[in-house]
Amino acid sequence: MERRCAGLADYKDQFIKNILEIEIENWNNAKIENRDERSLDGFITVRGTMFKTWSIGALESYYEDLCNYKRDNINIMTLKYARVGNLIPRINDNPLIDEVVKIETKWQEEVRNKYPNVIRDNSEVFLQYLIAELESYSEETLRLCFYDVMEAKENNVNLAEERYKMLFGELGYSSLKEADEAAKERIVQTDNCAAGFQST
Repeated sequence: MERRCAGLADYKDQFIKNILEIEIENWNNAKIENRDERSLDGFITVRGTMFKTWSIGALESYYEDLCNYKRDNINIMTLKYARVGNLIPRINDNPLIDEVVKIETKWQEEVRNKYPNVIRDNSEVFLQYLIAELESYSEETLRLCFYDVMEAKENNVNLAEERYKMLFGELGYSSLKEADEAAKERIVQTDNCAAGFQST
């Protein structure tokens, strides 16, 4: 059983690697205005942690999406950023998008309330990127991601919190609580410095 689980984990990791290779290629060739090239490392980390919460079925389907985009000479990053900036009309009106958005938005709010110092209120930006992301998926990928989200919800698992745990783990924190306390300390230090500057 352990060997089988290890094999599935290796298979999943390889799929994530394959997906990231295509996404990085798209990122490097994307037509995005005012892009910070230094943010590529952050992009890889964030995308990697997101994909770790996906089922193998969803990963396989999304990889096929990327291959289809590549075959049709469509840069998925250019497409998504065009949607974020409202430069093109909606590209997918599947009602599952709204269902996923409702759940993900609620999860995001819950995490922000638990860890307000490290998870800031950027709900408008979060919503723009989430919708653009979901609209870029094929019907099959969207269906499988919806199932993943519903399964997590039924099991009282907040996938947003799971992603943040992995993300801050990559940054060296043992928990979100530790990251939040560190962020709070930095805020206090900044406020004290500002107060000292204003009093001089």
